[in-house]
Amino acid sequence: MSERPPVVLRWGGGVNSTAMAVGLYERGERPDFVVFSDTGGEKPETYTYMVPFSAWLSRVGFPDLCVLRYITEAGDDNLEQWCLRTGQLPSRAFGQSSCADKWKIRPMEKWATHEPRLRAARAAGQKPVALLGYDAGEVRRNRMSENDRWSFRAPLIDWGWYRDDCVRAITAGGLPLPCKSACFFCPSSTKPEILALAEAHPELMMRALAIEDGAAAGLRTAKGLGRRFAWRDLFEDPAGHWPESPVEQCLMCADEGEAP
Repeated sequence: MSERPPVVLRWGGGVNSTAMAVGLYERGERPDFVVFSDTGGEKPETYTYMVPFSAWLSRVGFPDLCVLRYITEAGDDNLEQWCLRTGQLPSRAFGQSSCADKWKIRPMEKWATHEPRLRAARAAGQKPVALLGYDAGEVRRNRMSENDRWSFRAPLIDWGWYRDDCVRAITAGGLPLPCKSACFFCPSSTKPEILALAEAHPELMMRALAIEDGAAAGLRTAKGLGRRFAWRDLFEDPAGHWPESPVEQCLMCADEGEAP
């Protein structure tokens, strides 16, 4: 048994967690695992970014990226499929976070329950360490130091790294900057982000609208994916005066900010 507990870098696909990986390498700290929970509805740019990031991990001698998926009892292996089958919107459209819990946290916990090195550590009385990508400007999000299964560490906060520091580290490390990590149909998207999606990926916009249309009949407290407005209304009338919705960061996701 190692003298230290195993360390799991929770990679979210965005700037913060990528910078965290670069910063660990700079300091000679090697995580035992690099793990990504894939909702199946990430932006295309995130899936594309996994290629250079995985190559960088290999180049610096870090573990390969481990990609996890949650599968429902009905067989849905992605959040979009679940929304379409059930006629529901992601819970973020109602100001809740159960979508992140189910599609981000649960696959991580299931993997951690069965991974042999983590099982052995816990059997020996050690708590694996989960590295979270909160930067120095997000101290309020770093709410917990440990629970029954994990110890948590936020290296960016320890290093005093703010967003600009993360961007500089990624660039200096020879990596391109990742896009904001989120589902392409995330209800926390801003209006400019929604319109940018429609322009860059019209086929994804149509898929997002299909989710919204499929849930429309059962909506009571939300207007649509925009919570206080429907994405379809914004898409069909971008200049309309649609009410602003609160853009709330999901506290279970580590990469909510956007690269410049």
